[in-house]
Amino acid sequence: MSRNDRRVCLLGAALALLLVGGVACSGLGGPGGSSAGPGKFDSGDKLTTTTKEPLVIGGPTGKGKIDTVFDAHDWTFDGKAGQSVTITAAGVSGSDPYLKLIDPSGAVLAEDDDAGGGSNAQINIDLPVTGTYTLRIDMMEIGEYTIAVR
Repeated sequence: MSRNDRRVCLLGAALALLLVGGVACSGLGGPGGSSAGPGKFDSGDKLTTTTKEPLVIGGPTGKGKIDTVFDAHDWTFDGKAGQSVTITAAGVSGSDPYLKLIDPSGAVLAEDDDAGGGSNAQINIDLPVTGTYTLRIDMMEIGEYTIAVR
């Protein structure tokens, strides 16, 4: 089940719970599923995406706020082939960021929900090619977050 399908099912379940006292959703796998198939960026995820200012490896931490489960932020950074990076998206006040790393060709290299401890997402990777990478942040528990590339 895709992440977007999960959102729709969860929203439908909440409505059904209010109306009739319960409902079950099948296929609720982990977050981040993609109907585009393995390793492909699902540009059809139907999220409203806002592009944020570029990040710099080792530079200042970025800050954002996602207001609905249908919103996402795209951050970019320039990297070199073989460069080791750690990307951390930390939730603030109970928010739960989900992180995707997308390479310059549009392929998803990695995605994470909670590897950074608690509800924080973290990806450690050696970049395969030189170019501009995209970091996609969306959330199941909306709110503020910080993002850093080290």
